Amino acid sequence: MWQFQVNLSKTSVVHLGANNSRISYSFNNTIIVCAESIRDLGITVDSGLTFDAHVHNVSKAYTHIAKLFREFSTINANLNMLCIHNECPSHP
Repeated sequence: MWQFQVNLSKTSVVHLGANNSRISYSFNNTIIVCAESIRDLGITVDSGLTFDAHVHNVSKAYTHIAKLFREFSTINANLNMLCIHNECPSHP
């Protein structure tokens, strides 16, 4: 009927809600893996419909980005000091 390919290694089922019957699903005779949470379009959704995993992932990413900014500002400050010490006119 439909002619599209599904990458089953990137496919999972999340059963939402407490009263969900937890049915197993399959595609082309392959059982689709059940997961507690999935990420779709950058949002992490879990089976309890909480955003705990999403908030954790976002705060973890922010921590890494903040660390990179601190590293770059340290490198830039060190480069400025090096240029001042060596009288480097090409660097502001």
